[in-house]
Amino acid sequence: MGIEVRSESAGADAHGSGFERFARSSMNRTLLLLLTVVLAGCGETRTQYRTMPAFYQRMAGIEGADDGRMRDGTEIRWRQGKEASLDGFTDHTGDIFLMRDERDDGTVALNALIPEHVMLNTLECVRDQEYRLLWDELVAEGTKRWYEEEGGGYEAYESFFRANRRDIVTTLSRMKAGLGSQEMRRFPIDNGVMRLELIEQLHSRFRFTLLDASWDGEQYRLVTIR
Repeated sequence: MGIEVRSESAGADAHGSGFERFARSSMNRTLLLLLTVVLAGCGETRTQYRTMPAFYQRMAGIEGADDGRMRDGTEIRWRQGKEASLDGFTDHTGDIFLMRDERDDGTVALNALIPEHVMLNTLECVRDQEYRLLWDELVAEGTKRWYEEEGGGYEAYESFFRANRRDIVTTLSRMKAGLGSQEMRRFPIDNGVMRLELIEQLHSRFRFTLLDASWDGEQYRLVTIR
């Protein structure tokens, strides 16, 4: 009986050994196949890092832009840029951009590359009662025509700003404080006009809640405040 037990054990060991060799061989072939498929699928991955200026993160409403992949398979990874001022930065032409450019001859130019520049320039002009400067430099031509057609022209425009100066300054000051936060929305409306608007929850606290600005081919201009 002892011999019979040893004989059965030996047979079982031989069978088990063969099965293990087969299993290991099959597993190795499977792993090799999977590795080949993975390597073939991956190929060479290109990753392109792009810097998103903090200026555009705040103003264009795209902060936290998602990473993505281009059609050629290149992966895009966004990196946050350094903080930049809304004024006094180097623009795409290499010149220093100034919202308010006080020239040597005493004249003043108001510049606006984005609607927020219109809002900030308007706030300063209304606060300092520079109504003529605002009219000449920043008010949209369509708005000027409307005042002319409605009667009164510049005088009617100035009268409106004088009568509502405090409320306008209050609204624009809150918009300024809300830059980069969730308290002000920025979105396009009809005819290429961009709107800056306080969120609805704040409307009851302000007489004026929005500012519209339009691009005229050179810069943004003030369309209306209401």
